[in-house]
Amino acid sequence: MLDQSKSNAQKAATVAADAPVVTDWADVFEHADHGLIPLVLQARSIDALKKCLLVIVESLFSRDSDAGFRHSYSAKLDDILPSGEMRVIDGTGGELEVIKKGVVGMLRQIKDFRVQKAAEALAKLPEERKAEAAGRKAEDAQDANMLLEMKAGAETGKEGKKPANDSEPAGAEALFTKLFCAEYGAKFGILSKGVAQKTSPKFRLPFLLSETFHVKFEVILRAHFIDGLLHRCRGTINRADGLEPDEQVKLLERYFTGRVGKSEVWSFWQTIWADVTEEKEIPAKPKPKKKKKGLLGFAKKDTGDRSEEEAKAEWKEAVRNAKRDNERCEQIWAEICAASDDYDPPVRDMDSQLLMELFGRSTNGTVNQMRAINQIVDQGLELGRAFSDYQQGKNIEICLLANCYQRPPHYLGEKDRLREMLKGFRRPSFPLIARYLPEFIRD
Repeated sequence: MLDQSKSNAQKAATVAADAPVVTDWADVFEHADHGLIPLVLQARSIDALKKCLLVIVESLFSRDSDAGFRHSYSAKLDDILPSGEMRVIDGTGGELEVIKKGVVGMLRQIKDFRVQKAAEALAKLPEERKAEAAGRKAEDAQDANMLLEMKAGAETGKEGKKPANDSEPAGAEALFTKLFCAEYGAKFGILSKGVAQKTSPKFRLPFLLSETFHVKFEVILRAHFIDGLLHRCRGTINRADGLEPDEQVKLLERYFTGRVGKSEVWSFWQTIWADVTEEKEIPAKPKPKKKKKGLLGFAKKDTGDRSEEEAKAEWKEAVRNAKRDNERCEQIWAEICAASDDYDPPVRDMDSQLLMELFGRSTNGTVNQMRAINQIVDQGLELGRAFSDYQQGKNIEICLLANCYQRPPHYLGEKDRLREMLKGFRRPSFPLIARYLPEFIRD
């Protein structure tokens, strides 16, 4: 009987280890702070709504086998939604609000479908899950068809069940999330201002300068990072929760802009980024303890705190957790680095630090650096020496890259000023310039 119980336990452990990482789809779609539906509800124009939908499609259909559907959906989106800069003023009605209700209804149908499929996946054997995943095509899936059939729902404003968080989220957590994402949005906005949003085989738009990537990255931040940051900053959020709305805003704005708060959240953010985006080391199997013998040669009784069985069980749990975290890490990087027709995507090994540090950059400092570089170019005097003197000790490459795409005639035109500015440097000093404008810097 004991052997049989042990065998059953081993089988159960094997099944648990092979269990899939099941996404909490209700949280992905409905969470007040980082859900997809609250993101859609915040759209203030048709163009903003289209960008949200493109990001949602890239997030929900991120596998290589889904590439055809992503491309076809992008091409069909103009037929699904009307064109123009239709805006909502007070959020109480209008055509945009009707369309958004249709979109929300469609998203809730997809949510219900994915919740059901996740439950079914948990009930299947690993071999069945692998065979089903291998044969799945995005265009054959019910949730993909829901996206393509959205037009009717958007026109009628038909909507699914409406939860309490249907309006724009409020409260200290939502405000904290909004301010955090706004820090990234401010830097992205500065870098992409005035940049033509087009790309081609000969003209690749860097992800840093792409408005589409900005929207997508915010969705990823809300889905995978913000919960950890909220947990770390719980003390500040709890203090804000006890205040009136106006005082909440003042407290959290001071937290993000004041010297002490900004230093604290920056430290937390570095830890969260590393925890989410770096692979965990698989723990080594514990070595069995050698039994010590007493004076007469008999084995001493082990008086340690843990038995070998307990240590082994803890190790197995740690291994499962590390593997699960690593699987999520790979999924997140697949989302961040997914190919796009609108921009050249980030490269994990090259751009992880850059994406993390963008939060810590000073908004005013970024603007001032871009202005200073423009001033050097406009003056046109000893460009190589002037730029080299200004560059010393400064992290200014993203500012230089943005200036090149914002004012291409001045930097990349006939006068070849970028090449003259960089004549004293080689590609390792400016890896982004080497990647996107390689002809302007030496090997």
